[in-house]
Amino acid sequence: MKITVNVNIGGISFVMDDDAYRLLKDYLYRASNCITPKEDKDEILSDIERRISELLTEEGITYSRVVTIDTVNKIINIIGDAYIFGNDASDHNQNRYYYVKKRLMRDSQHAALGGVSSGLAAYIGINTSIIRVLFLLLMFFGGSGFILYMVAWIIIPKTQTEQEKGMMEDMHNGIL
Repeated sequence: MKITVNVNIGGISFVMDDDAYRLLKDYLYRASNCITPKEDKDEILSDIERRISELLTEEGITYSRVVTIDTVNKIINIIGDAYIFGNDASDHNQNRYYYVKKRLMRDSQHAALGGVSSGLAAYIGINTSIIRVLFLLLMFFGGSGFILYMVAWIIIPKTQTEQEKGMMEDMHNGIL
């Protein structure tokens, strides 16, 4: 037997397992502590709650289903760790953010064909044109450029979530 709690998240009522409620409450508390400037805190927290509510609804959670801790963990993974909402995170958290977030992915936002060149350039930290020219040179002088590009297109995952797209944008801007 489990205890359940009725909560209002982003204007929608949900029934949550007690452990899921505590996890989500802790997540929102940590996010609240990270948000700066403080005068924007209520608006940002309201936006976060609305996004959580949208994700719960997308998961098919209605008044007849209970939100479990697994669902809350899935939503936190989609939104990202709470410290990403802060501007003055400690050096420890910033290093963790860089370590966790920088991944090789195909960049769907800046793609000319499949996003391989753009994603690889962002990951390495160079101009996308350089990677594209290298693939063309390999294609014309040796023929391996096309094969390498196709293999990379198959192997490298494409950015799909907003968090991944934001990470890719940060890598293009030299933040990561």
